[in-house]
Amino acid sequence: NPNSGCFYGCKYCYVPEFMKRSRWRFTTEVQVKAWLPEVLDQELATYRDLPQHLKRVQVNESCESYLPKVMKTMAKQGRDVMREILEVFERHWLAGNQWMVHILTKSNLITRHVEILSRLKHMVQVEMSFACTDEGLRRKVENLAPSNKKRLNAINALSEAGIFFRVM
Repeated sequence: NPNSGCFYGCKYCYVPEFMKRSRWRFTTEVQVKAWLPEVLDQELATYRDLPQHLKRVQVNESCESYLPKVMKTMAKQGRDVMREILEVFERHWLAGNQWMVHILTKSNLITRHVEILSRLKHMVQVEMSFACTDEGLRRKVENLAPSNKKRLNAINALSEAGIFFRVM
């Protein structure tokens, strides 16, 4: 997870319950792991000799890294941590240390990375979740998450770029 916390506030999310024990305000604070690309680079090198079938990494398993406010704040600092993470995976792939990357998201902002994702389409799988098709109900259960229309537009953009896409 490139960060801890998520502003979407989805009613069905299990993570805030776990975070209560640590007194973390999961839906009101987000901490970006700006150090993650460097550590990821070291970790991928450490596990270089794993059998290929074990070289799989899931990104955004319990947090959303494509949050508008977070991306805007990081851009002001000249950073795009998700892009940096994808670039680490790309460098390792080109050096023969080939990892598959599975990105989970609800955000249409993933389209900001369509260029690099299309370069990595041989190693990347993107998965977008939908709670329901009714937009009114979606707003009740997913609060601040992007609309279904925005998500569908993102799916179309990534699919047109040849990026493997799954819908949950």
